[in-house]
Amino acid sequence: MSNPILPMNRPFPHWTIVLACLALIRPVLAQDELSQVPGYVDFSELTSQFGEAPTLEVNIKGQLLKLVAEASRADDPELADLLLELQAIQVRGYPLRRAQFRSMERRSEILAGQLEADGWETVVNLRDFGQYVDMYVKQNATAIEGMVLLVLDSEAGETVFINIVGNIDPQEMGRIGSKFTTAQLEDITP
Repeated sequence: MSNPILPMNRPFPHWTIVLACLALIRPVLAQDELSQVPGYVDFSELTSQFGEAPTLEVNIKGQLLKLVAEASRADDPELADLLLELQAIQVRGYPLRRAQFRSMERRSEILAGQLEADGWETVVNLRDFGQYVDMYVKQNATAIEGMVLLVLDSEAGETVFINIVGNIDPQEMGRIGSKFTTAQLEDITP
């Protein structure tokens, strides 16, 4: 029986194999591309450092971020425009018991040291009884390319790590926090 689309007497075109392979590996490439963006921080090792799975995990990137931006357009067009400038938003939350505060503080300091070694700049460094807050930005000559927020709050019983990747307007950070119900971002004022 003859196939009208691909006759049997003609060889299978090699370019179709290449296209099929690219379609299969595109999601892997997208993640790898994101890891090459200067404002991205890999949170994959946090779970092993904390010895348990996060109680809060948010990963918004790519088309999902565009969907959220467009869904916000009717209520808040400025927020939609801001979200379209971003490439990813990552949040990890872990429970924090009072007895764990010092060990979690040391682990956060290790992560902070890695950020500084990678060229991130300290913007906020707060040490208060039961609270530890660090904010870092990665910037070039013209823009902020990424932001990381590390929060340990023994009173609230939580540890939260936030990474926002992309062109960030510091004046708009609270809007991102309110959209994603992230109190740690809602309270930020430049």
